[in-house]
Amino acid sequence: MQVRAQHRGDGTYEVCGSVSGTSIIVDTNQRSPEGPAAQGPRPMELVLFGAATCPAVDLVQILEKMRHPADDLIVEVEGVRAAEDPHRFTEIALHFRIIGQGIPLEAAQRAVQLSVEKYCSVLASMNAEIRWTVTVPPAKVPDGED
Repeated sequence: MQVRAQHRGDGTYEVCGSVSGTSIIVDTNQRSPEGPAAQGPRPMELVLFGAATCPAVDLVQILEKMRHPADDLIVEVEGVRAAEDPHRFTEIALHFRIIGQGIPLEAAQRAVQLSVEKYCSVLASMNAEIRWTVTVPPAKVPDGED
């Protein structure tokens, strides 16, 4: 799985994923109330996007296997960031609202537990030690410039 981010020159990046083939605009500009609207989510918002959708996908599938399908599911995620650089998340709270007929509370709680603790690869990655490899090849001169 790969993702490619290309700077667009205005504080935004076009980011494309190798699996989906789709792209989004990620915005890094601090906007004033008088300035232009944001063109896309901020990088740290994308982290919370993954923290919301990954367990949601698992949860829907787990509930279906338990024969308690959800009619709807809403996951709200709140992140608290450190005051100092690198301003990482220090706390993340997940709030699940499962909507459906006759879903026992115990089944819903068990499904959430399985999703969050066993199956969600995004949350597991956030808690893991990840081996990083970083490369920086020599800078290229744009065509036509010497």
